[in-house]
Amino acid sequence: MKYLLLLILLFQVSYANSTKDGDGDLVPDHLDICPNTEQGVFVDNQGCRKAIEKRVLFDHSQTIIAPEQYTIIEDVIALAKELKGYKIYIQGHADSTASSSINLTISKQRAMNVYRALSKELDKSRMIISWYGESQPVASNVTKEGRSTNRRVSIHLR
Repeated sequence: MKYLLLLILLFQVSYANSTKDGDGDLVPDHLDICPNTEQGVFVDNQGCRKAIEKRVLFDHSQTIIAPEQYTIIEDVIALAKELKGYKIYIQGHADSTASSSINLTISKQRAMNVYRALSKELDKSRMIISWYGESQPVASNVTKEGRSTNRRVSIHLR
């Protein structure tokens, strides 16, 4: 009987240690490789801050946000208002159909237009803007579909 009580006590201590979550991110401390995560951020299964990415796509040679892309802008605004601890990285991109200098200018204008749309409702100090022209494709520039995917502004919340 004495050994059974000792076994139960050891199990209770082990269970309490395995469910302890010091930073409240829903990942037990023994699995959490990023302790002390700030409140209100999404975390992965190891307790580390999880980045969120949204993409605003553009037509060929266009820098104006198309009306159907404003749902993405609205999603980002809603997420950013909820996730106050996140910075907002706005990164402009282009496909490779024009010269490098034109693509750099287009990607800058795209990033600035998304920045302007977001800054109507979000704190500008949370936003970091950059542009890369055609230098960071996420798809092949050989196909029409690939070029369409590369004409984007990536918005990362992290």
